[in-house]
Amino acid sequence: MIGQKKATKMVEKSLLVPSAVLKDTPSHSSGISAKDEKDLRAYGAALIQRAGILLRLPQAVVTSGQVIFHRFYFRVPFNQYEVRFSAMASLLLANKYLETHRFLVHFCHVLSHLIAKDEGASSPTPAVDPTSTDFKKMKKDIFRYERYILKELGYEVSLLFDLPHKFVLRTIQMIFEKGQVAKQHSLAQA
Repeated sequence: MIGQKKATKMVEKSLLVPSAVLKDTPSHSSGISAKDEKDLRAYGAALIQRAGILLRLPQAVVTSGQVIFHRFYFRVPFNQYEVRFSAMASLLLANKYLETHRFLVHFCHVLSHLIAKDEGASSPTPAVDPTSTDFKKMKKDIFRYERYILKELGYEVSLLFDLPHKFVLRTIQMIFEKGQVAKQHSLAQA
């Protein structure tokens, strides 16, 4: 019983962002305004969402990537790490953990496409040559950011994957019988 309480407190400590951190984030402490931090969080989350759509990833992977991204920036300031690479590394981590089998090459192509679009490139954006030095640097940077995130989160990203919508879907599945799959699906999508 005592061991269980201790384990529960450890999980809560690692899962919940302390209110002191919410009030005074590392970014705020390093001189970034609350508005700029909010904009950077929104940009990173939107980048993950757009990349997830282009990579045809399940929404659970995208949401998990966004959770990792936000957790990372509750520990480090935004001016310490590039938002685009940390967003893609967060999505790559979620992709690996939830085993959706997309390759790093695909992530690099999508990131280069999204960066080109953000910089005003016309459609379609030119494909990046996988043998170019820019592409190789991008791969290296995403891997490096993945290590930064894992190190900063204490290599315990698996605790972040118990998302609320999973519990809702399990509850819906328990309520309805197996013969009512269409009704389950419509409720789950509502």
